Amino acid sequence: MEEMRFKNRSEQIEWFAKLRGWEPLTEEDKIALDDAVRMITNLD
Repeated sequence: MEEMRFKNRSEQIEWFAKLRGWEPLTEEDKIALDDAVRMITNLD
């Protein structure tokens, strides 16, 4: 299986949402998810 490469976390989140068949994420959703990932992984 080929490894997926993403430019940033937002691109990865959008790909995962499409894979799961979720509704398109709003900008607020993307910001909230990015903040959550940043808190969990301690990335700045």
